[in-house]
Amino acid sequence: RVLLTEAPFSLGGDGDETSFDWLRSNVDANCDAVEAAGGGVDVAVLAWGDAGDHAAVAAAYPDGFDLVVGSDLLYVPNAHSALLEAIAAFAATSPEARARRGDPAAPPAAILGYNVRNGSELRFG
Repeated sequence: RVLLTEAPFSLGGDGDETSFDWLRSNVDANCDAVEAAGGGVDVAVLAWGDAGDHAAVAAAYPDGFDLVVGSDLLYVPNAHSALLEAIAAFAATSPEARARRGDPAAPPAAILGYNVRNGSELRFG
């Protein structure tokens, strides 16, 4: 399973209902290859730091995710700690998840893509 995430609040259109709908339709249009390989991709609302969203995703996916993917998430520095907490909460650390990544000692996997807008992106983590 792969967790796709985007900014948890609306800034210039990010994280709003339209972008969530776009993400859902994009996943629906492109998930055949992932499913053919035995995987799956789902879309769910996950506002970082929101206990209700975290509980709902944790209940739906108790084993976590083999890979957390995010894009254009790092431009608001005061959201970095909440993003790190979400990645830590949902990146699968079980031996089975690590074996699926090809290395039983592999750390949880996350891929974050970003553009440098104000330099705060370079201080993430």
